[in-house]
Amino acid sequence: MDAVIAKRALLPFPGQSVPNIQIAAKLSRTLTDLLEIEYSVTGKVEALRVAELAVPERRDALWRTTCFEAFVRPGRAKHYREYNFAPSRNYAIYDFERYREGMAVADSAVPPRIFVDSDSDRLSVTAMVDPGDWWVAGSRWGLSAVIEDRDGGISHWALAHPSEKPDFHDPSCFALQLPAPKRS
Repeated sequence: MDAVIAKRALLPFPGQSVPNIQIAAKLSRTLTDLLEIEYSVTGKVEALRVAELAVPERRDALWRTTCFEAFVRPGRAKHYREYNFAPSRNYAIYDFERYREGMAVADSAVPPRIFVDSDSDRLSVTAMVDPGDWWVAGSRWGLSAVIEDRDGGISHWALAHPSEKPDFHDPSCFALQLPAPKRS
């Protein structure tokens, strides 16, 4: 059985035109120490641009349309990892040496398993992630989403918006501290 560790609402960036939706995120630890990250969008989901399901593969620039993201920084380190999950089931994983610098594709990362469920008023994107050594005591997590509506409007959602413009990489966006998993 999975153990829920956190549930949070994502907040839209102030001042942006936002579709009539709400976004919640739930994080659970599985028995095998995977992290299950579920994004649940409710409301006028039919007003969103959502990619069709595809065979999962690594892709860049997923953030240009509806995409869900997770960031993790171990403890007080400057380096961090970014995960992107698209409703198509495509994904990307990047490592950064420090704030927006030293970006590299995380080739050694285990690809996430992504599950999608949707209807006219609900979209659920769940990613099963193996964070490996990134998930340790004191790790800080940021959860976010880029939402594109059918008219091409983009809104940015996150746990926190500390900057004057949307910036999910801002260390202050890593607003969630999770307990480290109990490794067997």
